[in-house]
Amino acid sequence: MNRKLILCLSGILLCQCLLLSTHKSDDRINLHALEQHITNLMEKNQIPGLAVGIVRGDEIILQKGFGYKNVKNKEPFDSTTLFGIGSNTKTFTSALLGILVDKGKIKWNDKIITHFPEFKVDDEYYTHHLTIEDLLSHRSGISGEETDKFWMDFTKNREEIIKALSHVKPKYDIRSLYDYNNVAYIVLGKLIEKITNKTWEENLREEILIPLGLSSSFAKKSKFTPKDNVITPYHPTKSGNQPHQFYDLSAIISNLYGQSRLFPVIYPASKDERKTTA
Repeated sequence: MNRKLILCLSGILLCQCLLLSTHKSDDRINLHALEQHITNLMEKNQIPGLAVGIVRGDEIILQKGFGYKNVKNKEPFDSTTLFGIGSNTKTFTSALLGILVDKGKIKWNDKIITHFPEFKVDDEYYTHHLTIEDLLSHRSGISGEETDKFWMDFTKNREEIIKALSHVKPKYDIRSLYDYNNVAYIVLGKLIEKITNKTWEENLREEILIPLGLSSSFAKKSKFTPKDNVITPYHPTKSGNQPHQFYDLSAIISNLYGQSRLFPVIYPASKDERKTTA
């Protein structure tokens, strides 16, 4: 099954576009044409619902949901609909590590086992030489395709997935090439917990979500109630899109409203850009 397609069909194409333009503020994209293009793509690719946000400088140009959050009930997908942000969660894990670097608790080139002695892969050299930076940059030499079979196993928790790494032999030389690896970020999340003596979720809430006022973002689907404005995830089958369970391992739940406001924090506008959007 195509993982990328699953993520799209889960709710979820979050398009955060930063327009770093010095044009006058009346130079706008054709939003009507863009929305029609989005609708056409959704029909062509059978995507139930998605959210699109466009941010220029400090200004939100477009913030809109398309399609349905629940196809059966014809419930519309809007800017406050909650969904899993998928691998955008990695940005938050990276930020938490950056905070620890700023606090002097770690260095980017620290060995993983320095802070997480239980970490192990099926090669002693890799076990003792892989660094935080190696895992962050997807250049560990461990095949992402090989480890995704653990990541996509909904019966395994984080500890079990990390333990399963001890049976995985690296495929490439360390730092020899880029190979996207989801499990590497599960390891980094556990490393954060080891250093702080707090869960990844507690670190996320205390260091990022609360300070930035992201009240509609959290890390546990257990917070949902029947009244919540939340998507029904779907995955493609030969008979059409079918409801699918939420993947609740190390993924953030948020909405377009919150994510659109986060984007200017990550990519702050320059003074000139603020003038063009005033």
